[in-house]
Amino acid sequence: MARGDIFTDKVAVADDAVMTIRPTSGQEASVHNIGWAFPGTDPTKAEIYRCDGTSDMLIADYNTMAALGNSNGMLSVVFHVTYNDYLKVKNVSGTTGYAFWDGTITKEA
Repeated sequence: MARGDIFTDKVAVADDAVMTIRPTSGQEASVHNIGWAFPGTDPTKAEIYRCDGTSDMLIADYNTMAALGNSNGMLSVVFHVTYNDYLKVKNVSGTTGYAFWDGTITKEA
């Protein structure tokens, strides 16, 4: 992918599974939106982690997102990601659903 290209995906995420937001090795990207639709007991229940390949750090959960006024399964905050420093979205809703992200490539491999 070239710098400026759209960096996006939509995937099915089982309960207690994760969607990884990670460009290929050598690339960097800015993630502008992360969204999910998990039709379980609480469709807004998701957790977002910052990862470095060794440890995962919880940076936002459904309580954080509710405090930000996000009750619809959409987080519009810009994150910078690389192959070695990336994001995971974990489904904690109780059932399988879909998650997506979009952004742009900021550095080519």
